[in-house]
Amino acid sequence: MPVEFGAKRGVSVLVALALVLGLLAAGAGVARAEGLDYEAPAEWLLPWRGGDVHRVTWGPEDHWANGKATGIAFDVTMLEGVPIYAPADGVAHFRQDARLLSTTLGNYVDLRTEDGWLVRLAHLRDERLETRPVKAGELLGYAGMSGVSASHLHVEVLILEDRTWRCPDSTQLDTLFGRPLGAFVPGALVVNHGCAGMLVSDGEARTLTPSVELGNEALVLVPLGNEGDRVLDLTGAQLVMESPLGETILADAEGDWRFPARSQRTLALRVHPDLAGVWQATGLRYVAGQQTCALDLEGTFMVEALPITTTSLDLVSAAIVGSPMEIALTLWNTGSDALEADDLLVWGEAPDGAIWQATLGEPVRLEAAGLTDLLLRNGPVLGEVGPWRTSGVALVREGRAFRVALAEAEIEVSGPQLAIESLSVHAADRGPIILVRLANLGDEPIRDARLELWGWYGLTGGDVASATTSVDELWPGQSSMLRLQVQATLGQGEWRLAGAGYWLDDAYLPLTLPAAPLTLVLD
Repeated sequence: MPVEFGAKRGVSVLVALALVLGLLAAGAGVARAEGLDYEAPAEWLLPWRGGDVHRVTWGPEDHWANGKATGIAFDVTMLEGVPIYAPADGVAHFRQDARLLSTTLGNYVDLRTEDGWLVRLAHLRDERLETRPVKAGELLGYAGMSGVSASHLHVEVLILEDRTWRCPDSTQLDTLFGRPLGAFVPGALVVNHGCAGMLVSDGEARTLTPSVELGNEALVLVPLGNEGDRVLDLTGAQLVMESPLGETILADAEGDWRFPARSQRTLALRVHPDLAGVWQATGLRYVAGQQTCALDLEGTFMVEALPITTTSLDLVSAAIVGSPMEIALTLWNTGSDALEADDLLVWGEAPDGAIWQATLGEPVRLEAAGLTDLLLRNGPVLGEVGPWRTSGVALVREGRAFRVALAEAEIEVSGPQLAIESLSVHAADRGPIILVRLANLGDEPIRDARLELWGWYGLTGGDVASATTSVDELWPGQSSMLRLQVQATLGQGEWRLAGAGYWLDDAYLPLTLPAAPLTLVLD
């Protein structure tokens, strides 16, 4: 691949290269340690988008001579907001340089690879303080001017020797980011050919037909181009869409798609939109080898509604804690053809914001130009006080639900409601002891309730040991500390608290456990 070189202050490419090799070899001062893979950097990706060109403004020799870098480093021109991608798989450490100096690293990321290399990308736009694993080609952030007076990207490479990050031996490092080390002399234009993120959108995403009827599969065509000089083999893709309600919906596809170098082709992805209206394609995530990449998309498609109207929907359950959910509704098929589905469901929201579903539990047929009365009994138990609301109605075909109507109804539930305020597990000779503080969050007193907690134990975690106790009378707003003994000889291994609930009359109501897992190691 051709790379255009420039000159700076009359220094030729050969002279500049000599300076790079000479100064870095003298400054490294560390012999190559056994086992270090100096060929790994040749496989790294350049940290900017495929096809983009950036000019080197400050070469490795200047960084070393001026004491501005520990490793092999260079700067490239880059406007603020340009996406920066991971050059290799590794663990990304996002940091901030807070030294009181005229110029610092600013917001930067240290990407550490498993084979003992570190790639530092500095002066990023956004402040982030976290550590997480990343894949080559994954977005890390955006170029900026943090710690400096002008926007650019600082790239630095170090190697781990004797548990210390040191400057690599440049005499051993022939190739960096797939290019000779001499490609990064001041003034050089460096083009990113061959990175995993080489795919670009080659037009708007669209469906095969102008519109799709709700409940049917849609074939979304995504025109793409490979602007790199390497073949890209895709093994998976994920279409990112926005529903008519503004929700982010993901559609996964598996397959094998080959993009020859400098080629265009169209991916055909099968999606199942679950709501009528205008859908937008907003992005594509794809897997090429071991790398996961993403690109933005544009395009819209229409999903036509079914001729179904909800004429009535009512929550007919008893409005007390512990009652089963029951829903009565009437659907009107205004079309000229009968509609059939494997099941029907209604979904809604509990007082705590959780989504619930109630199903008919049998096939349904909506006759043409007719009304159909339905009663749904396979719903959740009303376990919380407060408003329970419905949101809409969906038909189910071949395991997929698609929303045919939005419908709102509400029931205000009252009664007692237990909740766990705190919980701890302790070792004892006869088995684990559980200390739990319960509170009544309801608006009526709790009487004759029975608490149950259970967990897995044994070397394989295949056995269950539980503890139960009755709950004394608790008035609204009151709490009580209870002591439970797990009645089992558990032996060696671990016992992990897995679930909790209580019996109120004939209804069993689950309780939410603390977020942290409660595990007891048994000797």
